[in-house]
Amino acid sequence: YLFSLSTIKKVLSMVITNYQSLLSNIFDLYDNNICFFNLEPENILFYKNRPIMIDFQQTFVTQTYHSTTSLTIFQDHFYSFIMKKTNLIYYPIEIHLFYHMIEKQVDILTYDMIESIYDSFISQLSILTFFSEAYSKKYRQVCYGFLEKYLNKDKTLILNEIIPFSYTWDNYSLSIIFIHLIGSFIRVSGIKETFLNDLLTILSKNIHPSPSKREKINYNMEQLDILFKKHQNWDFIEKLDKIPIERLFDIL
Repeated sequence: YLFSLSTIKKVLSMVITNYQSLLSNIFDLYDNNICFFNLEPENILFYKNRPIMIDFQQTFVTQTYHSTTSLTIFQDHFYSFIMKKTNLIYYPIEIHLFYHMIEKQVDILTYDMIESIYDSFISQLSILTFFSEAYSKKYRQVCYGFLEKYLNKDKTLILNEIIPFSYTWDNYSLSIIFIHLIGSFIRVSGIKETFLNDLLTILSKNIHPSPSKREKINYNMEQLDILFKKHQNWDFIEKLDKIPIERLFDIL
């Protein structure tokens, strides 16, 4: 859909509008204790210029997974999900952790597995290039530390610990998608101290390696409202619109 638009201004308008719409959609799910668990670009279609989330086969109700029986049900559900996925770019590090343990058919996390999971996760995290080297280095360190705390732990215990943070997973996925889009606008234009720069900062807080430090969806909605009130000057859009759209498409 993006590549059908003729100017950067139109693309930017679409990106901001659709971020608001998708954020509102996943908030509605979150508010009803539902995790979509399948938020990827190919699962977003457009109807009358509005985004529609499709493929709810992996959706689950988060409130139901707090007992031994329900944990077993979720584990079966998650195993089914893992068997179908070949791309985990839009999923947080704890999903990668459990994915690798299932794929390798191991019950206890070892140092060798930590190294493998870490390397795989970081190699797929291309959005780190939109941030400073210092940020990227710190992010990598926190990732490794998160994995290391589960050394010699059983996968059932690990699953039991990550489930309470399932409310962050859809927002993580949405943030990865839009960090790539917003970061591309910033990279191609070199703009600073604009609405887009501040939005990128907000999005970065949703992808923290430690699930407990990620922001909640309602916080993002509040911060987005604050951003619109803070940024009354949108002259940077005219600068963006002078850039050949091919330059943007080349890096998207």
